[in-house]
This record gives sequence, C-alpha cells and structure tokens, in this order.
Amino acid sequence: MGSGTVGALVGRMHERDELAAALVSLRNGYGGVLVIEGEPGIGKTRLLSELAHLAGGAGCAVLSARASEFERDLPYAVWSEAIDPHLAGLGEHRVRLLGVLDPQALAGLAPGMLAGSSPGNDPGGSAAADRHRVHRALRDLLGRLATTRALVICLDDVHWADPASLDALAALVRRPPAAAALLALAVREGQLPVALSRALAAAMSEDRATRIEVGPLSNAEAGELLGKDPGVTFSLSGGNPFYLQQLARVHDRRADGRVPGEGIVPAAVAASLASELGELSPQARLLLEAAAVVGDPFDPELAAEVAQLSEPVALPALDDLLARSLVRPAGAPRRFAFRHPLVRHAVYASAAGGWRLAAHARAGDALARRGADVIAMAHHVEHSGHAGDDAAIAILMQAADAARASAPASAARFCAGALRLLPAGSGDRERRARMQAALADAQSAAGDPAAARATLRDALRVAKRASKNNTRSWVPGLTV
Repeated sequence: MGSGTVGALVGRMHERDELAAALVSLRNGYGGVLVIEGEPGIGKTRLLSELAHLAGGAGCAVLSARASEFERDLPYAVWSEAIDPHLAGLGEHRVRLLGVLDPQALAGLAPGMLAGSSPGNDPGGSAAADRHRVHRALRDLLGRLATTRALVICLDDVHWADPASLDALAALVRRPPAAAALLALAVREGQLPVALSRALAAAMSEDRATRIEVGPLSNAEAGELLGKDPGVTFSLSGGNPFYLQQLARVHDRRADGRVPGEGIVPAAVAASLASELGELSPQARLLLEAAAVVGDPFDPELAAEVAQLSEPVALPALDDLLARSLVRPAGAPRRFAFRHPLVRHAVYASAAGGWRLAAHARAGDALARRGADVIAMAHHVEHSGHAGDDAAIAILMQAADAARASAPASAARFCAGALRLLPAGSGDRERRARMQAALADAQSAAGDPAAARATLRDALRVAKRASKNNTRSWVPGLTV
C-alpha cells in the first residue's frame, strides 16, 4: 500500500470527507490519529490505500505496514515493516543526518538505524533497550522524519499486531511526536486491543483522534462497484464489498444460474471466514455452528440446547461472538442474527456433516417440546429424518398443507422431502400417489408447471406398472 495509483473509490462520501479533513490538518502542521474500524471485507484497507494515495499526492512521506496473524511472536514486526524500507530508501548518509538521539534503542525495531548511526553513539549501552526507551526513540525518529515533510503512517490489521508493536503504538497515541505526523490505523470492529482502546479514548476526549466506522455499501453503490445490477447478491452480501465481488464472480461463472449463497460459498470468502472462525474458542465455535443450524435470526437458548452447552458456558461464548461481530442483536429481545447471510452459509458448510444431522434432530425435538408450529419443525425434520420415519413424513406433509396457500414453493419442498423419506419398496402405493399429487399441486401453485407435469407422469408410470401386475392403483383425478 503506497502512494501509487489506485482504482476509483466507490461511495464512501463521509469517509472521504474525514480523510480530506485529516490531510488538511496535517498540512497545517497538526498531527493526530485516524482509526478506521469495520467488519472484515468492508473496505478498511481500501480506505487506507486511498489515504496513502492522497497523502503521497500532497507531498507527504508515507510509511505503510500490515500486521499479520502469523507474526504475533515477532516483537515490533509491524513497525519494522513500516520503517526499515523507508530508512533503506533514504540511505546511510541521510539517516545519519536525521540526528536521532538514541539509534541503538531501535536496533530490534529498525536495523536500518544502526547503519546510519555514528560509532560509539550508544547512550544506553549494548544491552537490549527497555520498552520505554524504545518508545522514546521511536517517537524521536518519527518526529525527525516529519521535520522536512508531513508524515503519514498507515498500519493495517492492527488487531493482529504483536504485543510489543501494540505497546509502542499505544505510547505514541498517548504522547505523539511533536510534528506533523498522522497515525492511520485499520482494525476489525470490536477487536481493538484494550491498551490501545484506552489510549484512543483519551486521545478522542482531547480531540486528537478521529474514528471512522465503515458501513455497508448501498444497493446503488454496489451496482456501481460491480458495473451492473447486483440483484440478489446484494442482500446475500449485506453490502460488504468483498463478499459482493466474490458472490458476483461465482455467479458469473455458474452455467446453471444458481445464486451463490444458496449452499454455495465462494472459496475466497470461505478462506477469509476460516481465519476468523479459527480464532474462536471451541465453545464459541460450537454455539455459532448450532446457531447456523437453528436459523437466522436465532434464539440463543435454542442454539445452546442444540450445541449441548449449559447456560453458564453458552453466554460467555455468545459474548465472544458478539465481540467479534460474527453475530449481532437482531432488534428483538433475546434474538441475534449473523453478520451476513453468507456468514451463516459458510459456518453451516464448515460444520461436520454427521454433527449437522444430529444437530437438526436436536433442534426439531427442542421445537416440538416448545410447542412450535409444524413449519418451523419441518425444516429440521427435512434434514434429519431417515427413510421409513413415519413421524417425520407426517410432520413434513402437515407443514406442506399449512404452507400451501401462503408459500407453495416451501410446500413443494416439504412434499418432496416427505417422498424422499418414503421407502422405495413401500407397498403403500395409494399413500405415495397422494403425496405425489400434493407435490404436483404445490409445484403448480409455485409457478413450476413443468415440474408438476413430471411429478404426475412419474405417478402415472407407477400406476401403469401396478395395472400390468393386476394390482389396483389409485391416483387422484386419474383412471388407470
């Protein structure tokens, strides 16, 4: 991420204004802190890139780095990535001319400082510097780098930064360089490290920091991003640019026109979410998978029962999911929803198949004990019922009858599910014929006459085979 050319930024008018205001303040000699916060894929990195591009165009020096979840054991890794390449570009002579007071303190953070330091300039001795000495030296270095031209430091994925880097960052937020230096940080929503969060709260109270909370794109902005009507992919993406682009890419490649998200999760989205899910505790992961089975939005008590977690275990797990913004309050008491429908699809798909079967069975049983309506139960019975399960078949046909008038497509699905559970060798041909007739009726009502005709033709074939065997068969409305 640097000051090179970047693609046009879609929408984000409020965010653009904040970036512009920060740069105006910087040109006037005032530094500060800019925090860009939001969910994964929402566009935090894109905004940092825009800031770097604008700052570079305005003549500012730009330092950039991105923290990595795989480098949390490397002290000051994010600072080394930001500073050392810049020092190397300056060259030894210009680094020496900076006149940094304690270059030895930065040996573990910016080895390039030692290349430009004078022999014997080691006020603290050769032993490893303590963190306060490092913080003072880092503040001094950044201040000197900002002397000739304003400095912008863009740090991405700060939530993954190593403890030493975070400690130094919090110290700089509390006591910034006495120069035109802007710290621009991108962090996942709800995952700002505690020490840094406290330092930022103090800076905001002193009007030294600005927070940008990045929200979803509108439908019109999504269309501008894709260059076409986003259609149903917009609702599946929740306006998240990364999800939106990945869904559209998969949809464009599909020959059958099936909408991504209907059991389909783009590989790039699955990989991104796998990283998030991998950071969860086993209990939080289990509760999230149970919630994906239960539905969206979900009742946390039902999800805990499906996950087989006690309340004292489930509630802290729910807090973890809320803190990471994987789920959010759904606007009604004791109801929560996934961050996006696509997140639920990905979580559901990531759960073990055998566990899902048992989880749907537990969900159906729990709903039955609660006296839930038959349609709510049918979804879980459809996934957990087994061949010859008369109770499951009865529930599905009752749900089909209840849904026929208002939701014929759902009625057709329930009928089809019941037929799948009817043993292939069942001798009850009249029962099968009645179920096929109900399926055809629902398919026709749902606007799929071709499927209805296919169902009836199949029923006729069964009836004709029965007549050849001199066995009376019954199909509603048909004489054989």
